[in-house]
Amino acid sequence: MLRKAIIVSIFGCVMLLCGCMEESDETIVLPVINRCIPHHVISAGLLDTIKEYMPIYEGATPPEVGGEYYVAPLELVYSTDVFEGEFHDLRWSADSLDGWNRTRFTEHQGNAEGIGREAYVIGSGDNFTLFTLEESTDTVAGWQCRMITLVSGTMVATGVSNLHYAILLLDKQDYNGILIAPDDYRIFADGDGISNYVTK
Repeated sequence: MLRKAIIVSIFGCVMLLCGCMEESDETIVLPVINRCIPHHVISAGLLDTIKEYMPIYEGATPPEVGGEYYVAPLELVYSTDVFEGEFHDLRWSADSLDGWNRTRFTEHQGNAEGIGREAYVIGSGDNFTLFTLEESTDTVAGWQCRMITLVSGTMVATGVSNLHYAILLLDKQDYNGILIAPDDYRIFADGDGISNYVTK
């Protein structure tokens, strides 16, 4: 009988956030503890570029990030598109980590609401990077999209210090031409350097 080691990490219906495990005689259906952002999520070349504009912390022992946070002012650090203007303040939240360093991510900006049902957190000490496949919708503006979302920073007593936030658009339905194009991305930072807890 042919024996196979099957590693499955399902993100909705998309196989997105997998790591590596050694071959086994048994069939394995388990999530994976990530130490870094897998290259099939963000390519090595693109990740190197992103690292020029925001810290990406790696490791398998991230801090607890559960809570809701307020990010204002949200300042654009880098973008692949041309945009001049201001952005809505960001509120984001994460549940407590499970045994596989996973959480549930939500965010709100203006009338837009987004959710990453299975987000992964990497890092060590007080430093973390969260990455997730997010589905976001703004019914008032008339768009919806899927994007890879990154959040990184350092946990402190009052919230998150030096928070950075990035979005990489995958696909969209955008009837009014508001969103960036697929494969474009934007990187932001909290302008005052501290993203305070709303709830902890």
